[in-house]
Amino acid sequence: MPRYSDDFRAKAVAALKLAGFPDKHGALITVADTYNVPVFTLRRWFRGEFNPPPDNLVSEQLRDMRTLLLDEMYTVIRALPEKRHDASYRQLALSLSTYLDKMPMLNEMPPKLMDVLPLIRDILTEVESLKWDPEEFFESMVDELHREAERRATSQSVHANIDPNDLIRDSA
Repeated sequence: MPRYSDDFRAKAVAALKLAGFPDKHGALITVADTYNVPVFTLRRWFRGEFNPPPDNLVSEQLRDMRTLLLDEMYTVIRALPEKRHDASYRQLALSLSTYLDKMPMLNEMPPKLMDVLPLIRDILTEVESLKWDPEEFFESMVDELHREAERRATSQSVHANIDPNDLIRDSA
């Protein structure tokens, strides 16, 4: 019987969470195949039933995966102005929705973002029914998302420079 390191088990469990297990059908088999681990073993690690990886290592792996995913998502968003004319509307929407689809799983939060995706699909269906150009509509959406990301980054850097002790002293 193979012996798996804590790090390996943590990566496998984090990948399983990222894949949407237990809600997503087929996630367990896919991850078990990817990591070459028996399905039964991986399920037991996930449930904490037998030699589970330490929670802190799983959290660390999820943070690392989240950071990589966010970096890639921002890279895609930043590249869209130059690349959007080479890609189809469907390709751009699919890549962005794929990244957005993974975020709730990485954050281990309720998938509120997933609740928004059907609304976005409805909006895009309406755009097409109105005979608007989906490319132009999508470009304006991406431009707005980019502006919002820049605004938030600027806001975070401003808040990062505020010393909480100054706020306490000022209010006293």
